Amino acid sequence: MDSESGRVIIAGRVALIDSGLVLVDSTLSDSSGAFYLNAPHPGIYALLVRLEGSNPQLSSPFHLIAGEFRQQTLSIRVVDTTQVVVPEESARPLPNNPGPRYPPELLTSRVGGHVMVDMVIDTTGNADESTVHVRSSTDPAFTEAVREVIPRMKFSPARVHGRAVMQRVVMPFDFAVVMGAPTTTWGPTPKPPAG
Repeated sequence: MDSESGRVIIAGRVALIDSGLVLVDSTLSDSSGAFYLNAPHPGIYALLVRLEGSNPQLSSPFHLIAGEFRQQTLSIRVVDTTQVVVPEESARPLPNNPGPRYPPELLTSRVGGHVMVDMVIDTTGNADESTVHVRSSTDPAFTEAVREVIPRMKFSPARVHGRAVMQRVVMPFDFAVVMGAPTTTWGPTPKPPAG
């Protein structure tokens, strides 16, 4: 049920996740908000609930024993993610961030290139590695160099009313050889809302 309104949640996607964070079963809640899932063996599990227009939520872990039938009421906070809020300050890289290494084979050949990624910068100023998506790349070696540097980069998070918020950014990385020396430049661009 919705923890704020007390209403029953119909057609919510509910997944049973094991202790290794592996999906073992999933279903939709019915018209009464009920759902049934089967655990393949005894162990520690959690429920992942996904609702249209809201952030996914993970329950507290619980232990199931062989043959156990568990009835449990879940109280979920429904958060509307359909409203777009434009931050006053966009996420941006902090000074003195490490740059991606120039792949030696491409430097030797004086090959330049470009990688475009999008990712979420969290409220602590770190890139959420699970959200990194390579939109385009001119060479797999450049892609690998970018993937290696992102976890070490620090950002100033986006802010709304002075509060740090997560923001999806599009970030280009450009590689060039200028007068025999390798150069890399990068910088995020806030991702526009879909629509």
